[in-house]
Amino acid sequence: MKKVSIIIPCFNGERFIDRCLHSIEIQNYPHIEVVVVNDGSIDQSESKILEWKEVLENKKISLIYIKQKKSRDWKRNKYRPEIYFWRVFIIIGHR
Repeated sequence: MKKVSIIIPCFNGERFIDRCLHSIEIQNYPHIEVVVVNDGSIDQSESKILEWKEVLENKKISLIYIKQKKSRDWKRNKYRPEIYFWRVFIIIGHR
C-alpha cells in the first residue's frame, strides 16, 4: 500500500486541531504520515500538536511538526499567491 501524506497548515488553530488530529487517528488506513505546519500561531496550537505526536506515533502514524516564523519576507510576499506551489487544506465541518 502507498503512504498517504496529510499536510495541515495551522495558524491559531487551537480550537480545531484536536478534532482534526483525532479524525486522522481513527482512520484504518495503515500508512499515514501527518505534516503539521504551524505558521506562526500565537495561541496554544503548538502544545496541542505536540501532545498529539505521541498519541499518533503509538498508532504507527508519523507526525512531522514544522514551526515557521513570520519574517519581513512574509509581510512582503503575503499578498502574492503566485509564490505558492501547492496548498492542501483539511476542512473541518460541523456535526
